[in-house]
Amino acid sequence: EGVPAEEAAARSVATAGSAVVFAGVTVMIALVGLAVARIPFLTVMGIGGALAVAVAVAVALTLLPALLGRAGDRLKAKEGERPPGAFSRRWVLLTTKFPAVAMVLVVGILAIATLPVKDLQLALPDNGTEPVGTPQRDSYDLVDEYFGPGYNGPLLVTIDVITSRDPLGVVDDVEKDLRATPGVEQIGLATPNRTADTAVVQVIPSTGPADAATADLVDRIRAEAPGWEKEHGVAVSVTGLTAVGIDVSERLQGALLPFGVLVVGLSVLLLMVVFRSVLVPVKATLGFILSTGAAFGAVVAVFQWGWFANLVHLDQTGPLISFLPILLMAVLFGLSMDYEVFLMSRMKEE
Repeated sequence: EGVPAEEAAARSVATAGSAVVFAGVTVMIALVGLAVARIPFLTVMGIGGALAVAVAVAVALTLLPALLGRAGDRLKAKEGERPPGAFSRRWVLLTTKFPAVAMVLVVGILAIATLPVKDLQLALPDNGTEPVGTPQRDSYDLVDEYFGPGYNGPLLVTIDVITSRDPLGVVDDVEKDLRATPGVEQIGLATPNRTADTAVVQVIPSTGPADAATADLVDRIRAEAPGWEKEHGVAVSVTGLTAVGIDVSERLQGALLPFGVLVVGLSVLLLMVVFRSVLVPVKATLGFILSTGAAFGAVVAVFQWGWFANLVHLDQTGPLISFLPILLMAVLFGLSMDYEVFLMSRMKEE
């Protein structure tokens, strides 16, 4: 019959409580680590999520045992009627009988699934990613067809002419250089701002806003800016929704490696303290890296390469939403480390 409900709840917290705490801490580390990207909404989201996890851990260690103890035998589970799965048992026996073969096979499959990651491209969504038939998508497609893809994502080049003695001549020279820049389809007429200290030139790329060539064009124009400043003494910048989206995507993509190093490093130290082992944290880290790489590879293969597009009703391929990878890393890290902590804690109890 076991011990009374109050005693059972107390023993559960005493044995599994530490696993709950450390699992929650690993998830909190992953969520707080989103601040590495230096994107305000991701930082707020990560801190808010970490606080929610802290509350959940506190509830699991305090309120839940109290409720279980109070409920007593009224929450007694019924005895299971379904026998253990034969397939699962055979699978476990097979993998434990040939552990080296199983390890090589699983690692090989995950490593192959990771290969598409090399083509990972990030961008913020625009009207070109809307479902076919919506007004936003129809407008986007019409502009693309009758004017050109670049008209859906023009760039704004600002020229600070307040210090120039010949602002019109400076603007003409910059416009001439912009027209000769590869990837530029058309240059709009320069217009001054209200205080007439800055000229704004609209640059139409020859490619769409989510195209990698447009990001190359932004980098190319910015690389020419120091030359204009040296020659004319004016500051030239590139902005606009398209340029801002490119900047955000590049920042998020650049934050993936620091985020991974920070989160994985802290969690390895935490697992070393919990299990007093080096092999267990290393194994958990390698498993996380392989599973995350395979997940990224599958996403790239489907949403960028178009594999199984009909199966998921995908009508257009393109870059991934820029903040998806870092969020996916945080979620997968929390799940993988949680399972590792619970599994190893159970083995330690036995």
